[in-house]
Amino acid sequence: MPLSYYAARANLYYLWQHHPDWSHAELAAALGCEVRWVEKWLKRFREELAAGQRLDHVLQGHSRARKTPPSRTQPLVVEQILAIRDQPPEGLRRVPGQEAIHYYLERDPLLQFFQVPVPSCKTIYRLLKAHERIAERGKLLHQPWERPAPMTCWQIDFKDGSLVPADPDGKRQHGVETLNIIDMGTSVLLDAHVRSDFTAETALQALALSLAKYGRPKLITLDRDPRWVGSPAGSDFPAALLRFGACLGIEIQVCEPHHPQQNAFVERYHRTYQAECLALERPRSLEQARTVTKAFVKHYNWQRPHQGLSCGNRPPRTAFPTLASLPALPAMVDPESWLTALDGLHLERKVDGHGRVSVDLKRYYVSARLVGQHVVLHLDAKERCLHVLHEQQVVTSFPLKGLVGRVLSFEQFLTPMLHQARAQARLRSLQERKYRTAAFAAP
Repeated sequence: MPLSYYAARANLYYLWQHHPDWSHAELAAALGCEVRWVEKWLKRFREELAAGQRLDHVLQGHSRARKTPPSRTQPLVVEQILAIRDQPPEGLRRVPGQEAIHYYLERDPLLQFFQVPVPSCKTIYRLLKAHERIAERGKLLHQPWERPAPMTCWQIDFKDGSLVPADPDGKRQHGVETLNIIDMGTSVLLDAHVRSDFTAETALQALALSLAKYGRPKLITLDRDPRWVGSPAGSDFPAALLRFGACLGIEIQVCEPHHPQQNAFVERYHRTYQAECLALERPRSLEQARTVTKAFVKHYNWQRPHQGLSCGNRPPRTAFPTLASLPALPAMVDPESWLTALDGLHLERKVDGHGRVSVDLKRYYVSARLVGQHVVLHLDAKERCLHVLHEQQVVTSFPLKGLVGRVLSFEQFLTPMLHQARAQARLRSLQERKYRTAAFAAP
């Protein structure tokens, strides 16, 4: 029993003995308690002291523990509960829970005949668990990530600078965005590109700048932003960034839908960036956003203690004063090497009224005889061509359009990749326009 309860009752008894003429309201005001509490305890003092009990026993109060054992649920009721659970009555097409079972028990003629009390929903739930009709939930085992080696695995993502208003004459919903690049092995913020015109093309340019600065990591993790992965409706070939990574020997890992924890390092940084930079500095223009972000990047890397396991409550650049060097970007790149992973790809197409098919926004003539027919396109990565099959017979073959056909320097290689990023944006706009038109034309 808490000591304060005992002292309050003792003080009430003291005032009652020394001021017998005080009303209940006056006693309650003196003790700072409710009148009902004073009435209850004065009544208990009179009754139990008159019965010969000692004052110290009275002040201890009554135990709230059950004085008699709880009544056992009769076996007939338990049998009915399990029967309703296993075989729902009256055509019920779901497994009944405790409340549904309670409803059926109240209407059970057998229980009404023997006048057996219906247990509460809590008791029904306890009986269902005791008879293994409700499975125990297993505990989720935390499986910590194995921290990769420094500078080998990056995570990238966009952060909306929502405090910067969007251009009233523009079409973009976001005024300013920041492309943040975090190294998983060190938690170092490698780069923070702040722009107001992030598209598939400009985002690829920003990533190329960071790769030129630090070198090539083994892995880059990113979410399913259309600027990274292309059109949500899909396309025939990988998006520009995925081709870019394949040509440079960088594995691109795309997070599964609705699993932001797979990009946890950069998502956690976004929380810090929002709470400790954007929400406090409140930039109102692109220039202000760049200024406060640049200052915060320095603060985050060199001054702010980081509680990550790799940093040990130290700033990331204090824990890792020198960053591991990465392989430099290759001097020469084969811009078609991404096709190797797609060798043997089969695409199904319907020949249009002009005898053509469309692949990756490019038109190919097949044959006027196959108008309205379905054909299969087989990708031959070695020959850089598509074989057209109809009824399991090769009808014709044609080379892939848009290929460079020769090895390029990295600067030259970047140009067709940026061109592909622009085409990727056009494909997405086309598919969105078709979707809106179809929705408008639907009855």
